[in-house]
Amino acid sequence: MGAFAFFGMAMALFLVGVGAQFALLAASAPGVGPTGIAESRAMVAAGAVQRFSSDCIAAATITPGLVATSISVSMDLQGGGSLQLPAGASCMTTVAPTGGRFVYASAQFTPGMVQQLMADTYQSATWFRVLAPGQAQRISDGVTVAVPPSIPAGSVLNWVQLSS
Repeated sequence: MGAFAFFGMAMALFLVGVGAQFALLAASAPGVGPTGIAESRAMVAAGAVQRFSSDCIAAATITPGLVATSISVSMDLQGGGSLQLPAGASCMTTVAPTGGRFVYASAQFTPGMVQQLMADTYQSATWFRVLAPGQAQRISDGVTVAVPPSIPAGSVLNWVQLSS
């Protein structure tokens, strides 16, 4: 009688284990499960911030000499329509002390975004994380720099210099 009870218990534990393995396998597909959903959101957010940053720099480039605290950026698509701006998106320029202008494209930080930005931009030194108003840290090497205090803390920032 004891052998039959052991066999039944062993079979039940085996089936529970197989079920757990199938659940883990199903959640390991790209974009599935809590981790996959978070990774997908970070990828989309990083892509939107990169596109916004590129459009911000383009808007500043086509208006030589413009220094403004707010530059209008439209993320138009070639076939018509446009993309939604990232949350907290801001585009501004200031006069660079060494000549030309600084362009600041910032947006609200999303968890996981930094890793995706670094992967997509090959560790570009133009990306920063704003730690406090007026203070940002370069993502690629951790160097802390001063930025305009109007850029909100917690933002991710792309900072480039234009010669015009």
